[in-house]
Amino acid sequence: MMHFENHQYFYLLALLPLLLLCWIISRWRQEKVMHSLGDRHLVEKLISGSSLYWQVIKWLLLLLAFLCLLLVLCNPYIESNGTATHNAGATDVVFVVDVSQSMNVKDVAPNRISQVRNVLQKAMTSFTQEQVGIVLFAGKAGAYVPLTNDYDYVNNAIPHISSDLMEQGTSLRESLKIAQLLFDPKTSRNKFIVLLSDGEFHDTPSMALSDSIIKSGTTLLALGFGTPTGGEVPMEGQERSDLVKRDPSGNPIHSFLHENAMKQMVGNQQLYYRVTNNAAAMVWLLERIQEKERTQIVRSRKPVWNQFLILALVFLILEMVVVTTRFPTKK
Repeated sequence: MMHFENHQYFYLLALLPLLLLCWIISRWRQEKVMHSLGDRHLVEKLISGSSLYWQVIKWLLLLLAFLCLLLVLCNPYIESNGTATHNAGATDVVFVVDVSQSMNVKDVAPNRISQVRNVLQKAMTSFTQEQVGIVLFAGKAGAYVPLTNDYDYVNNAIPHISSDLMEQGTSLRESLKIAQLLFDPKTSRNKFIVLLSDGEFHDTPSMALSDSIIKSGTTLLALGFGTPTGGEVPMEGQERSDLVKRDPSGNPIHSFLHENAMKQMVGNQQLYYRVTNNAAAMVWLLERIQEKERTQIVRSRKPVWNQFLILALVFLILEMVVVTTRFPTKK
């Protein structure tokens, strides 16, 4: 499909009515002169090449030449899609980890946050050249590990991930913004944001932000931790304690996995995975990443302005031939 880089020159099309008006005025004045000389048909026979037919052809050739030159100014090009293979290391992965108090629920053994740490550790053993970063969020969000391929550094940081690192609450939108800032916008590397959460955010602005992230070319994946039946939420700072949070009525606060919210966040249920087995979760995650690494659509541009320039020259030459050629008149 043809595209144009400089659309502003299309405003010059407004000159076409002006050119048409000039031609009409010129033709009117010519007719007036011919009438003043005598009989119109006799004058036309005496003056070769002055028929209306050839004048229209001459004007159309000039018009076509003008249009072709206008297209040259617009810098037309043809964009095509091709498939390119990328190196396995040309990938950045930012894990956005939910460390809110609900991640301490024990509906999965030993609890959700421990399962998150296990998945992250398995990821470090599976990656080779990918750059990895970690963002934590609860009431606030912050970059816990910047993008790096120093896996030893990341492995040393993972065991310390807990709900004690962040003020409690849910600030998913802020965490997604920070995750985007970790990427280098100047590189063409594959970019992944992997959300690890139980889905208890109910955040409409975050949904809108995730949609813009996906449209920017970053792949958004989600790993869900917990069960649909859920469990009781421990007291703040009590990851391994049996003390639970209670509502004003004294009833234990219950938390469960919100899978629908996770699926809506990534925009495609095929990009969401509920973690029931850490090893299986890593296989799924690596498959999604390797799919992107193996194949990526790359657009190529082929300029075609020179073809329109040649056409413009052809039309101008033809216009000159029509003007200078003398056609015999009938006797």
